[in-house]
Amino acid sequence: MRVDSQTCESLGSANSVAAWAPIHGALAAEIDSGSLLSLEVTAVVMTADGKILKKFTGAEYDCTPGTHYASPADYQFPEGGVSVEIISRLELEEVKRLGPLVDVVAPASTPSERFVFKHYENGDAIYRMWHDVQIPARISPHPNIVPIRHLVVRENVDGDSSTAAAAAPAVVGFTMPFIPGGSLQETRTTRIFKLKWAQQLFEVVDELNLKYGIVHGDIRLRNLMVDPTTDNLVLIDFGLAAKRTEQQYRKVVTYIPPIARNNLLVGDCGLGLFGRVIEQSENQPNPEPGSEPEPEPEPELESETQPESEHDAAVPSGHGYQNNPDVIAAIVTIHELVTRDPADGENWASTSDEYNLYNGVCIDKLISTSNPWIAHKNALLDSPAGDFHKELIAWLERREADPRNDPRKSPATAPLDFPDDMPVPRAQEVLLEGYKDPLDMDTPSFSSGESQSVPVSGYKFYRRDAIRAGHSRDIISWVRPTTSAVDGTRKLLVTGKYAHENETDRDKKKKRKTPPHQGEEKDDENRAAKR
Repeated sequence: MRVDSQTCESLGSANSVAAWAPIHGALAAEIDSGSLLSLEVTAVVMTADGKILKKFTGAEYDCTPGTHYASPADYQFPEGGVSVEIISRLELEEVKRLGPLVDVVAPASTPSERFVFKHYENGDAIYRMWHDVQIPARISPHPNIVPIRHLVVRENVDGDSSTAAAAAPAVVGFTMPFIPGGSLQETRTTRIFKLKWAQQLFEVVDELNLKYGIVHGDIRLRNLMVDPTTDNLVLIDFGLAAKRTEQQYRKVVTYIPPIARNNLLVGDCGLGLFGRVIEQSENQPNPEPGSEPEPEPEPELESETQPESEHDAAVPSGHGYQNNPDVIAAIVTIHELVTRDPADGENWASTSDEYNLYNGVCIDKLISTSNPWIAHKNALLDSPAGDFHKELIAWLERREADPRNDPRKSPATAPLDFPDDMPVPRAQEVLLEGYKDPLDMDTPSFSSGESQSVPVSGYKFYRRDAIRAGHSRDIISWVRPTTSAVDGTRKLLVTGKYAHENETDRDKKKKRKTPPHQGEEKDDENRAAKR
């Protein structure tokens, strides 16, 4: 989709959600009607109010990104240490679409089972995909962490294994068990929140940080489930997680929207939670895998005898939660469940004052024993608000006393060892004749007739360029029917095709050439004799 410069400027200066709503609505209507897919539209020009000015069908306007899909071997799971199966897209039936790139699926071999299938389609998601698989897979089984069940690979292209690209088992996504009942965010108004779940959250954060050396980076209500079979709290979505080393710690900060966006403050409210790191994340794009800058010198350790600020006396000294997004997120999550109206849902709102505090309150004041928690009248809790507050304070005191809380002083006891990034081969570039974008708003913008070297593989490239360079077999075709057009009476595979449509020409020829079984031959003879 493209917009003209005036529309682009107006959208950039307006509230993003409200400003883009007419465009999203118009596109949704076009997609649901099937007109975009039936005409094979590759680009649309629209106004800010959602009016479609022009549709393009040429391949040169197709801005669909391509990316690298690693092989199962690239994940380097230790033999016998990780129980993750390999399954083809052809073996998974779509049951329900939960959201973009997330579906509930059922394996053909065990159709009564349900799994969540997560997949990715561009280079921006490689980091998330890699960590979303690596960390849970290497920790499982764990009562409070969702396990990884399958690496999902693409099928051979047209049943052909004559080329390495066609036969390569590229991993396009993974599955994990489907947990019914909804997240804590979805069930705030219907599910009683138990004190033991808060305790389990604190325990799993400790295990991740202190034992495995991992920062989850996105602990929030929507990523917390309750397993109905065990009644345990379960943490999901490790896409923003990273190793808790200094360099990786800085890296994960750039991937934490709720924390970094609101710049929560701690201690005496005079230090930003991430200091220089926040400034870096605002001014520098997220690095591609393997291109991270050299690590900065480690900051000096805080003095053990620093003077306390005027409101430090009633809270831990800060080592239990400062500069740790997981701990602060756990504090905020439990505080919201206890003190805020559940009908409000999850709220990471910030105020307009100088420091953008969490709901206008410093974190240390939020947990201070001199500011007891008062449960909201509509909060659904199995214990008094004070019990949740006491458990939180006791947890922070334990963290403060644990030397592993500061990775610069004492390392994790059993740190996870896995490659920091998905191994992505160096991009192959080819010289292609260019073309002029009619709106001058997309790359490449060189004039027709000129040539330029462009990537056709690797971390990020355009599908159109790979196809023009003769690399179409490396592109994973993945066109699914719109939700409104799905035929519920037929078995839809996650490939986007109905079951019978996935029979390749080779399969059909093989069926025609396959001789009948011995019993079938006898039946044919009997029928012929009767005639």
